[in-house]
Amino acid sequence: MQNIIYADNRLRMQRELRKWLEGRCQGYTHFITLATNDPMRSPDAARRMLHHWDAQMNSKLLKGRWQKKPDERTVWFACMEGKESAVHWHLLWRLAWDMSPSRMDYANTISIAHLTDECWRKTTPLGSTKTLKIESAGAHDYVTKRLSSLPHIEEFEDSLFLKRA
Repeated sequence: MQNIIYADNRLRMQRELRKWLEGRCQGYTHFITLATNDPMRSPDAARRMLHHWDAQMNSKLLKGRWQKKPDERTVWFACMEGKESAVHWHLLWRLAWDMSPSRMDYANTISIAHLTDECWRKTTPLGSTKTLKIESAGAHDYVTKRLSSLPHIEEFEDSLFLKRA
């Protein structure tokens, strides 16, 4: 009986967190995987790499003084996987809605997949990426699949928290 209650609570938590994510993530356009391809990479190092990649992306998209433009930075939600093997991230990603029109025009002319790969390889030369346009809610479910277990909460990163830091 105890296991049934525990499983029910985990599934309820997963459903609630998915609803929360879907409610605040209207408009995610890309599903991105960032792989370290390094089984020795620690989760803390992978987190720093994710933040460095984010800085590289925003620097390329927003150009100079991007740090002073928190409302124009990219928006994403990321889940870490592979702590027991090669750490990698799954992200839901989009451009900021407050991005200036000239930067938005620039972003629309470049390949997000190419930029993602270029910035990740600057962060970790052994790394690899995969970038897909989101065409269904399946990407949300895939990124949040590990939310059914409370210890996995620590494996998530949200760009909105970085903007406040």
